Amino acid sequence: MKYYIGKLPVTPYLEHFGILGMKWGIRRYQNLDGSLTAEGKVRYGYSNTKVEKPVKWKTKLSAKDKEDIRIDKNTEFQNISMNEARSKNGHVYVSYTDHDNILYSGFYASTLKDWYDAKKVYLNKIKVKDDLIAPSKEKRIQEFIDMYSDQKTETIDYLTYGKLHTLNLATMVNMLPFVDLTKHYTKKYSDLGEDQLAKLYPDFSAYMVGEYGKEDWGRKEYFDRLQKKGYNAIIDDHDIKDFGSDAPMIIFNGNKTISDVVSRIMSDEEINKKYEEAVNNALAKK
Repeated sequence: MKYYIGKLPVTPYLEHFGILGMKWGIRRYQNLDGSLTAEGKVRYGYSNTKVEKPVKWKTKLSAKDKEDIRIDKNTEFQNISMNEARSKNGHVYVSYTDHDNILYSGFYASTLKDWYDAKKVYLNKIKVKDDLIAPSKEKRIQEFIDMYSDQKTETIDYLTYGKLHTLNLATMVNMLPFVDLTKHYTKKYSDLGEDQLAKLYPDFSAYMVGEYGKEDWGRKEYFDRLQKKGYNAIIDDHDIKDFGSDAPMIIFNGNKTISDVVSRIMSDEEINKKYEEAVNNALAKK
């Protein structure tokens, strides 16, 4: 038997213990063919695009809700406007399915005539320069959550104003006494988690379609954020929920996106006929 004092004679070898969560054969920043993943390109400076983090909120979404929407540029879009033909300026509300075209040229055109006392109602046919690309429902909700996180004070103020405006309308319609709930809702919206914000998104989407002044900030800020990510349109979630539409859209920047608008005045007879068609379609859905 040999005894050693000091260092023991050993044969050099390499030992690897791995990293917590690592799986053999799977690389974090590379694909199987050796090319860099999206995260790898950011990691090693080949891309400035931020890798999207998985959502934390728990609202149930279908597989379709996680897919972006692309509408071919050759599609003919429709818009209904009152008193003047639709220009290319600003954001533009459009429909493109047969169901939605009848719905808006019937129900919405009738509303403009009967409720808003429109002297003329225009049916505008719209062509676009490029495909319309809109974010998935998952991304629409996440962008709202991110906006709240990035600009909390302004978003809380916006949500409070939208809620109070909705309540004030109900108060006037039902002839109830007015109560100032500004402090109540400012406090209520001041510390919301992602799950709460995801559930609040339908209200947010409703406030965006108003034309009452302060809503313009939230709409503009939200649309600008999505445009910076490469989108040029968004699904109108409010009309899907409250108006019975299938796939209404809002084009962000008409001047940049719209190539042509052909307008004509709708007759009362045409509006009434479209209204009857819209009613029959609604009954057939039930």
